[in-house]
Amino acid sequence: MFFKVSDLVGKPGMPSTRQNTRLVLERCSSANPSWRQDRAKGKGFEYHIDCLPPETRAHLLHQQVKDLKKGEVKTRIEIGSEELWLTYQESSEKKRQEASRRFEVCLMVADLVERHGMGIKKAMAEVAEKTGVAASNLTRWFYVKPGLKRIDKKDWLAALVDENGLNTKRRAELSPEAWSFFQGDWLRSDAPSVQACYERLTRAAALNGWAVPSIDTIKNRIKTHIPLELRVAMRGGVFKAKQTLVPAQRRTRVGLHALAHVNGDGYTHNLWVALPNGEIVRPTTWFFQDVYSSMLLSYCVDVSENTDMLGLALHQMVSRYGVPDACTLDRGSAALSQAMTGRMHRPSGRDRKHKKFDSAEVEGAMKALGVEVTWTRVEADTAGNKGNARAKPIERAFNGKSGLGEYVDRHPAFSLATVGDSVEKKPAHYADSQKNAIPLETFLAVLAEEIEAWNSRTGRRSEMAKARGLSYRQVFEESYSQVSVRKATEQQLLLCLMRTEQCRVNEGGLIALKAGQTPLGDCNRYHSALLYPHIGTQVSLRFDPFNLHSGVYAYDEKGSLIGLIPILEDVGYNDQRGARLQRLAQEEVMGRVELMQSTAEMMTPAEVADQLRNAALKRQENEDESAAQGVAPGLVQMMPELPRLPEQMAFKRAAGCDTTPMSPADSIDFTDTLIDLFGKKD
Repeated sequence: MFFKVSDLVGKPGMPSTRQNTRLVLERCSSANPSWRQDRAKGKGFEYHIDCLPPETRAHLLHQQVKDLKKGEVKTRIEIGSEELWLTYQESSEKKRQEASRRFEVCLMVADLVERHGMGIKKAMAEVAEKTGVAASNLTRWFYVKPGLKRIDKKDWLAALVDENGLNTKRRAELSPEAWSFFQGDWLRSDAPSVQACYERLTRAAALNGWAVPSIDTIKNRIKTHIPLELRVAMRGGVFKAKQTLVPAQRRTRVGLHALAHVNGDGYTHNLWVALPNGEIVRPTTWFFQDVYSSMLLSYCVDVSENTDMLGLALHQMVSRYGVPDACTLDRGSAALSQAMTGRMHRPSGRDRKHKKFDSAEVEGAMKALGVEVTWTRVEADTAGNKGNARAKPIERAFNGKSGLGEYVDRHPAFSLATVGDSVEKKPAHYADSQKNAIPLETFLAVLAEEIEAWNSRTGRRSEMAKARGLSYRQVFEESYSQVSVRKATEQQLLLCLMRTEQCRVNEGGLIALKAGQTPLGDCNRYHSALLYPHIGTQVSLRFDPFNLHSGVYAYDEKGSLIGLIPILEDVGYNDQRGARLQRLAQEEVMGRVELMQSTAEMMTPAEVADQLRNAALKRQENEDESAAQGVAPGLVQMMPELPRLPEQMAFKRAAGCDTTPMSPADSIDFTDTLIDLFGKKD
């Protein structure tokens, strides 16, 4: 146990001055060098308790015992460098500026001591005179607080921060039960206001005797005691927490080229359009967009999102520009239809796993074109699921403020027919918006004009256009002219316009197509002799929904082409021409049957009867010949005679059986016992 000179001055047995105390300690410790050691920090020495006078040792030990009993032993806590700099960073700018001023003054003192060999007290006095800083402040900074003599010079700036006012705010009283009540009320997906929750808290506190501070204190406590992640997730939902707390991923398009990757989606316009039949609808447009250039490649308009419009938009894109390498789609019903994606893997709606189409389904148009289809992920929310709009760049083109919602839906030609982007943004004329519906021809003309302007507008800020202020079309055409793009054949283009449906082949090679079915249930029928081998099985039909009378292509269960099946048209009841055509079809079938009969290598019924008669005569002759020769001797296997009486039967003991066979005498006794019990049967 070592003590400093300052700890021993004035103690019993020691002088009352520092200088005399040091002389006494030097004399006492001279007998044993181990009784004196250098101080851990700073200059000077420390002296062991064994070299001190007896009364001094007794006083120090007694004082330590008293401190232990009172629990007042003070241990110096050495503050680390990281903690000092953390405090510095948490301080205000004003406190950091004051620390810098103190640091400069202390460096002047250190420079005079280290370079000029001046005493520290004299250096402090000289610096105090030059800078106007009180010498007492310098002494306190070096020896008391923060004690720069014990701190490395690299941490002086952080140590000189004034800690007054840090984390010393007065806190109003708030009962734990009240705070728990408020959190349970405020942290809900209904997102109630702080004011409403505070009023409910005050009512509950009055009944339960809870301490509740002011509403401003509650608002501050929300910021300091409820993490932002918890606030967003509990009040906004899991999906909002993911979208808000994790920044959107920025994926570069460097390395792509025109038609390397496209994405598509449907957009429902926020205005009313009058169809030629008088129906008023909000039309939906399906777009395909090039990911590299952001140019809109093709589009198709319909009353709602469906597979036909997707196929038409795909046909426009492929016929005009070529076949893309990959395409990103969402989980919409039109995009997920087998007609577009065929037997490719797609996500299932309920368990979010991948579901494969049945083997009988025909390859879809996109797979037939060699397009790799990828699906956007569906994010799980607090209640239900939500689509990930960030995954498709085309979603930015649908923005209501700077996208097609602004340039198309709010076009002057559509004035008074718009309905607003949401329920909260209904225009003043919303009640009369249907009465001002725009004719379909006008809508299509304006849409085509605005899409062309959208692609041709210069000064775009996309990754590929912003450096030179190009338009989407300029970026696309520049890349398109430098790459080799696959072109589709006529048959592949036809696939884009066709849909797929599975049907059962009925008797006579007849199939009924549900597509184009009338409200009364009547549907188109198709017939061909090519379907005879497939009667009773399922076939897949691929057809053009805009030309159902041109026939359908049939594929078997393995996906192999059967052929083109023509339509079997209905005829009028008194149509003589239809009756003649029916008779000609029957005669044609019978002609084929006669041809097959003539070319088939088969016996006549008379020849078959002669063959059977000859076989019977030959068999009779063989039987007569065998009877004349007698019975042929044969080998007979001799079997040992089986026992006829019970006493002749031998018992075979099973393995591990410890019973003995019943002797004849025992058998007789057992028989007599049975006769006594049940009587003798006559």
